Formats: sequence, structure tokens, C-alpha cells
Amino acid sequence: MHKEFRPGGVITSLITPFKDGEIDTVGWMALLECQIRNGIDGILLCGTTGEGWAIDAMERERLITLAVDVAENRVQVIVAVGSNNTEAAIGLSRQAARLGANAVLVTVPFYNKPTQAGILHHFGAVAANGSLPVIVENAPARTAVDLTPASIACLADIPGIAALADASGDITRIATLPRAVRDRLPILSAHDDTALAFTIAGGCGVLSALANIAPRLTVSAYRAAASGQLDAALNIDDRLAPLRQALQREPLAATLKYALMLLRGLECDTRLPLTPIEPETTIALRMALAPFLEAAEATNRPGPLARLDI
Repeated sequence: MHKEFRPGGVITSLITPFKDGEIDTVGWMALLECQIRNGIDGILLCGTTGEGWAIDAMERERLITLAVDVAENRVQVIVAVGSNNTEAAIGLSRQAARLGANAVLVTVPFYNKPTQAGILHHFGAVAANGSLPVIVENAPARTAVDLTPASIACLADIPGIAALADASGDITRIATLPRAVRDRLPILSAHDDTALAFTIAGGCGVLSALANIAPRLTVSAYRAAASGQLDAALNIDDRLAPLRQALQREPLAATLKYALMLLRGLECDTRLPLTPIEPETTIALRMALAPFLEAAEATNRPGPLARLDI
């Protein structure tokens, strides 16, 4: 049996490495083990960073099964099952439950632009029929629909809704929500740039793409902020700022994979419509990673830099 789901901490929105057109399961499992070894609290599979839109049904089942096996209850396994079709989201949630995941991430329905009432019915149906706790993801820049404060308050009253992951980057959202809502609905940041401020404002965790590259530092920054050690958290955040900025030059799945090629020797293949990053972006990423690579060389660590943990 898998341990009860506890929303919070640092959850890595894990990439899906490809090699020769197939998922590189060996490289992916090594990356997952690195994440666990460096203290993350959970992993998200098949999200935007993981190119979930490009993964077929058999590949999805294989990834979930492997993740549950590798995690061995050491971290929470969360699966992105977002869809603009409610029945499809329910089906994907049931699959994740059958394969042993701990929770699912369900984004606000995209493209068909439902009303707030429709959005709430969507989440309620997935929570009631999908067999796993639901983390609601609000990512208005991607879905073209934003959850209102009134809708967020309603989410707190829906059985099976475990948390809200806010990707808007607007830290005022958590500060302006009534205390009663925040007490009933844990809220995580899903925006690396503002994650530190979000945590200081009362967020209970971070859904992080950056943690693919720097799990140890991401965890350290979050824990320092959550425990009130603001100077330590800000120092770590300053170290990571150039890397965050370089990653945002192009879609994260592509920039993260290039960085992981430099750090861990993974292939940087993506699936269309994502394409290889531009030369200017490769230069920016190499410059942002240089301090970490130089530090590893200076310590004369045994083995290749592909084993570097930051």
C-alpha cells in the first residue's frame, strides 16, 4: 500500500528524456533517483515540463509503473491528468490510481474556456470519480481561463481536492485569500520565479521545474524560507536566479533537457512541436551553469560531471 498523500514540500515537475525517438527509461530512472537522493518530497509525471501531451497511453503506463517502483514510498508520485474533457481526466486519474500513484494534478480545462461553474463541476467530477486526491493547477497563461477567488474558496469545500498549485506568479493571491480558505486548502507555488516569495507569504510547497537541475538547492531554499531563515533562502535564490532566467528563454522542456545534457549526459531530444533550442540560448545556459561546473571541478570530485548534484 502507498502512504497517504500529504501535499507540500518540493515537488519536481520531472522531464521525460527521449533517445532515438523512445523514452530513455535508464536515464529517466537515474534522474528520478538523483531527485530522491537530494531530498525532494515528490515528483510530477507527464506535466507540461514532462511533455505529457506527447506521451502515448503505453508510455504513460510505463512511466507511472517505473516511478512507483523506483520511489518505493520514499516520495509522493503525482501524475498530471489534465484534459479539457472531464471523462478523459477521470479515466487518466483511474489509471494512475490503479498503477499506485499517490495523487493527480488536474489543470483548469483549456481551449474550450468553460465558465467558473463548469470548472468547479469538472474538478468535482474528477475528485469524486477518479479515485485519487486532486491537486488543482491554475495556469491562466496556458489555459486562457483564470480561477477567481470565489472559485478557489469553493474548491476548499469539494471533497477530494487536496491542494491548489498556482502557476500565475501572482503572490498577492495567497495573501488576499481568507485565512479560513487557506486553512482548508493547502496552496503550492507552481512558478519558480516567485516560489520564494510565495512560500514566505504562506505557501505550503513548490511545484518546481528548476528542481530537475538543482534539486538540492531548490529544497534548501524552500526549507530555509519555510522555517523563517530568510537570509539563507535569499542567498540560495540569488545563486539560482541566472539559471532560472536562462531556462525561460524558450519552452522549459527544451531548455531543461539541454542543461541536463551538460550536467548528467542525458539526450536533449524533444517531441514536436518543441524544437532544439537556439544557439543564443545554449550560450546563456552554459554561462548560467558555469559556476556549478567550475565548483565541481575545483573539488576534484571523482567520476564524470554527469554525476553532479546541485
